Amino acid sequence: MKHYLIRIPGGYPYAGIINGRYYFNFSLLYSIYRLLMKPEDALHRTEELLGKIPGEISIPEIYFSKLSLAKMFFENLKWEYKYVRLKRQISEYIDTT
Repeated sequence: MKHYLIRIPGGYPYAGIINGRYYFNFSLLYSIYRLLMKPEDALHRTEELLGKIPGEISIPEIYFSKLSLAKMFFENLKWEYKYVRLKRQISEYIDTT
């Protein structure tokens, strides 16, 4: 099992390489926004972060329950706290080795 710092509901990849080209999973971000706001607002937010999406392209939605999204949010907060704590300790580790 791969471990990522940011966890996503359903285990969907948020980025990857296809045919040697990098991609970001627009559907994933859009679906998370869509769960929290109206479709036009979700599209606007997605485009703010990832760039303009041509009008003839439709973005497929991935279903998430609000509960699974909330669980992932708190799990990500836990990982972030752990990361910050370990980052602070690295200077101590370097000084003692």
